[in-house]
Amino acid sequence: MMLVFGVVGYLFKKLKYPLAPLVLALVLGDMAETRFRQSMLLSRRQHGDLLVERPRRHDHDARGQSCRVAVWIAARDRRLMKRRGGGGGAAGAASVA
Repeated sequence: MMLVFGVVGYLFKKLKYPLAPLVLALVLGDMAETRFRQSMLLSRRQHGDLLVERPRRHDHDARGQSCRVAVWIAARDRRLMKRRGGGGGAAGAASVA
């Protein structure tokens, strides 16, 4: 078990993964799961009913997730360009051509 966590820690450090999101997930994850389960019990609905009755809400959720992924990819690409020595952006691409 210690070996697995050691390898994960090494990979996080090597990939320069920020520690704050991991700590927040560990601290708030259990509470979020408990509250979600409680809200599902109180609403007396099955998970499938939410998809049928409120499909528009899930459309908004999908758009939000898409935006988060796009921002994450842009930030990752920016970090990679800095690491490789490129300036990034349109000016950097124009000077190469």
